[in-house]
Formats: sequence, structure tokens, C-alpha cells
Amino acid sequence: MKIKKVRGTSLKEATEKVKAEYGKEAIILGTRIIESEKSERRLFEITVGLETELEELESLEEEKNYEEDVYGDFKRAVAAAKQKQAARGAETVVSIEPPKDLPKLELSNSSEKVTKEDLKEIINILKYNELDPNVIKIVMDQLHKSKELITRRNLEKHTLVSIASLVNTAKLNVRKTGIPKVVAVVGPTGVGKTTCIAKLASITKLLHGLNVGIISIDTYRLGAIDQLKIFSEISAIDLLVAYDVQDIPGIMNKFKNKDLIFVDTVGRSQKNLDELKSIKSFMEVIDPDEIYLTLSAVASRKNLMDVAEKFKMFNYRALIFTKLDEAIAFGNILNVSLSAASPIVYLTNGQVIPDDIIASDSEFIAKIIFSGRLN
Repeated sequence: MKIKKVRGTSLKEATEKVKAEYGKEAIILGTRIIESEKSERRLFEITVGLETELEELESLEEEKNYEEDVYGDFKRAVAAAKQKQAARGAETVVSIEPPKDLPKLELSNSSEKVTKEDLKEIINILKYNELDPNVIKIVMDQLHKSKELITRRNLEKHTLVSIASLVNTAKLNVRKTGIPKVVAVVGPTGVGKTTCIAKLASITKLLHGLNVGIISIDTYRLGAIDQLKIFSEISAIDLLVAYDVQDIPGIMNKFKNKDLIFVDTVGRSQKNLDELKSIKSFMEVIDPDEIYLTLSAVASRKNLMDVAEKFKMFNYRALIFTKLDEAIAFGNILNVSLSAASPIVYLTNGQVIPDDIIASDSEFIAKIIFSGRLN
């Protein structure tokens, strides 16, 4: 895959240049704004990847599938680009390793039989990474059932498989039916709902060519609307603001030709039932197809459990965990998912739009829980 950069005075101009110069061959890998030191004019830069002939044939086959996995194609495109670059020595492939501050399992030359000390070490690692004691017991029970197959050499692998088997994941699928799919994101204050929506909106529009709109009902937080307006201008994604429940029918009518609509809600404390009911009144009129609860990976287990319980009034379908780049342990991702009986749909690991978002994957989540590390 060849990497090219295209610039324009607006995102629309840069996108048109990409289409004119590279056509459908181009895969958009990222966008950014360049501030010129010599003038006040901003430039919009799009990084694209150009497929080889073989990759083009593979892409044509993939396009036959009408239903889209919103993030899957983006993930594969970026992974392919990184793999090509790594092969040329331009980029190092990231691996996930066990935590350095905990001892690794030492293998005995005399025996491969797993000892009680080996199992205690696994338990200590899981406790250190804040996995709930009840979940640890389930993992250990699964290991016990496979005891005839487990050796000291494959104990860690079996542990990861046991953890992964408990991780329930979901996907955002969009089918072009002529009726927009509506996805609302709810959650407490400061968890990054607006940034998360900006990432998803960028991916679905730029990489999948979907007609995307954003509705904001966050008219309380200072600067929330301004933040989305700037993003809307940069990405050329339509934004409409609902100041009152009565605004919703008109907005939904204006967006009736969209493929996908994201709803950004105001962050509210789970302790304030009246404010949560106010958000719910909007949701009842909007009637979204899916609602995602957004949680911060750095919050305490007790706080996360309380939020997940109080926000059940919204009947959320799945969980988004943000701020993984700020967390030092990831056990709560699984703890809350199991407690709330809700799958995980996305993880975010930074503020960069649209790059810092990860589609949920049970093996990846198991690895970061066990290792306590993203990289």
C-alpha cells in the first residue's frame, strides 16, 4: 500500500482532490488540520493509502457484502498499512506483553506440571489488574476443568482463553435501507461522549461513505456546542441542536435521508434522577435504534457499577469504555460488562480523531486485562 497526502483549504476541497487524483482506489487513513505560520489560513490534510492490484480485487469482493461493519473495514485498512510500513522498517509492530512489575512464570527444567504456586501467581496477577474476585474464581474454575491439558508452558495461554471466553462484544452494523439508523450515546460527565461521537462520525462518513448527521442535546455544558460545530465544519457532517424536546420532530424530519444519526447527550451524574429523566424525555421522542453507555476506564469499580445500574433506565444496548490510555488496570472493563450483562462495543485510547478508537475484541480485551498494558 502506497501512502499519499493531499491538502486543501477545506476538508471538502481536500476530499474532492483525493477523489479526482486517486478515485476509489484511495483508502482514507487519517485527517488533520495544519495551521500556517505565514497566514491565518488553515489547511486540511488527508492521508490516503493506495491499494495494489491484488488488494483492489480483494476490496471488490468485500464490497459485495451490503451490510457494513462500521469499524471493521477501517481497522483492517489501518492494520494493512501498518503491516506494510513495518515490513519496510518504517514502523514497529506493537505487541502486548505481561506487566514488567510482576514476575513472569518460570519454567522448570525438571517438570511441566502446573503447581499451586503457579496458580497463585495467576490469581495475584488478576487481582493486581483489578479483576473482581468472583470473576477470578470463574477463570480458575475454567482452568481446573482443563487441567489435563494445561502445562506450565501453556498456562498463560489458557488463562487468556478463559478470560476472553467471558468477554461479550458487540458491533455497530449499518444497513442502507432508506431509513436512518439512530445511535445515542449517554453517560456521566467528563467521560468523552462528544469526542467519541466525533470519531465514529468521521469513520462512518470518510471510510464508509455514509450520509451521517449529528444531533446534540447537550446545551448545558459550556463549549459543548462550539466543540461540535468546529468538528462539523471540518468534517462537513451536518449538525443540528435540540434545545427542547419539541425541536426533535423537526430535526428528525430534516435528517430523514441520512444513513446514520448520532445523538450526543448531556453528561449527568447518576445521583441526579431528575436530570436523568430529562435526558430520557428526549430519548423517548427520538426513539434511537441503539443506546450506548459511555464509561471512563479510570473510574473506580464502585463508581462504575453505580453508573451502570442507574443508567439502566435508558435500556442501553452496549458499553463504550474511554480513557484507556490513562488507566493503569483494565479489570473493570470485564467486571462492569458482566455485572450489567451488557456487551462492549468500543474502546477509546486517546483524543485523536478518528484514530484513537478500537472496535471491541475479546482476545485484545483479555490481553490488556491480564497484562495491565495497552502497548
